[in-house]
Amino acid sequence: MNTNRTGAILMVALLLVSAVAPAAVTAQIDESLSVDVTQDETGAVSITVTDNGTAVENATVNVTAAANDTYADAGEYDTDGNGTVSLSDPAEPTTVTVEASYNNTTVSETVPLEPTLGVDVSGADDGSVVMTVTRGNATVENATVNVTAAANDTYADTGEFETDANGTVTLGNPAETVELTITATDGNDTASTTVIVEPVQTLA
Repeated sequence: MNTNRTGAILMVALLLVSAVAPAAVTAQIDESLSVDVTQDETGAVSITVTDNGTAVENATVNVTAAANDTYADAGEYDTDGNGTVSLSDPAEPTTVTVEASYNNTTVSETVPLEPTLGVDVSGADDGSVVMTVTRGNATVENATVNVTAAANDTYADTGEFETDANGTVTLGNPAETVELTITATDGNDTASTTVIVEPVQTLA
């Protein structure tokens, strides 16, 4: 009687172990898939899918914008040989949910995306130099703009300025051809460009 009971107990224990073990393995597989979303200084968005630290090619990546947001690159993609999907700089602040699927496993991450700071320089008909600071489709008020001339050039309007309500700074017509470096700063972000500006001859 005692021998039979021991055998029954051992059998039950073995059955329990064999039933639990596959579940533990499945949990480890589920947790190994991951998705990482980064945005570099140019505003470009990179999505990387890995499985146990190894890049996953041909994983399905679905990008959706939050209900009240828009993002031109929302949609479905497949990862390349490096396990990545590359998307463009958003035109306006947006929140996206990135869902990655591979081998019947799905993981997701929700992240905010910000348009990068930009600075554009143009010339007016009277020779004025107009600098406009932007973030995506929007202009930036109260951004700091620093204007410097190249080492051998001179320009009367070098210095530090602040953008107006239209995101612009307007400087004078140069007396001679000059190379200018314009650096715009807003918060922790900086954008810079170098341009050659030629004087416009105007009637006295």
